[in-house]
Amino acid sequence: MATSPAITAKTLESMMTLCGASRESSSLGAWRIYAKGWVDGSPLAPESIVDESSPLSSDDRAKREMLARARFGMKIRKTNSLAVSEEEEADDIVTPALERVEWQIVHAYPDDSSFSPSLTMRLEGTNVFHGIYEGIVDGWIDGERIPGWLTGEEGCSEGKIRDGRIVEM
Repeated sequence: MATSPAITAKTLESMMTLCGASRESSSLGAWRIYAKGWVDGSPLAPESIVDESSPLSSDDRAKREMLARARFGMKIRKTNSLAVSEEEEADDIVTPALERVEWQIVHAYPDDSSFSPSLTMRLEGTNVFHGIYEGIVDGWIDGERIPGWLTGEEGCSEGKIRDGRIVEM
């Protein structure tokens, strides 16, 4: 018997994103750009050339924001454009908007493999994953080392983590 993943969501939009039969339910986090079609366009559409060799800004906050947007599958902000395209989709809020996530983390002690302390981590708020996104942008969360289950990539809000990997949902 197949069981559905444990999800804590209060909006129908979040439930449909996580459990629905759309492209987005299977591609969250950094994979979201493929589900939205932002990477693979039409073969008949004109190509937009982006110079990735020189970043738009050299300050640390802008670099952290670019990293956070990539980790959460959001489009990179265009700061040097004069006109705003009407076709651009608003992409400033991390989805799915979950109000609670809870993970039980079990990690073996480095010197003694028989000792594995357990820690339960519960995050609550209006949009937990957006709060983590803001933490990366502000610099108090390391965006390069954050695991995928803290970016919403796994598509569930509860589970057991053993040595950095999800073992139960």
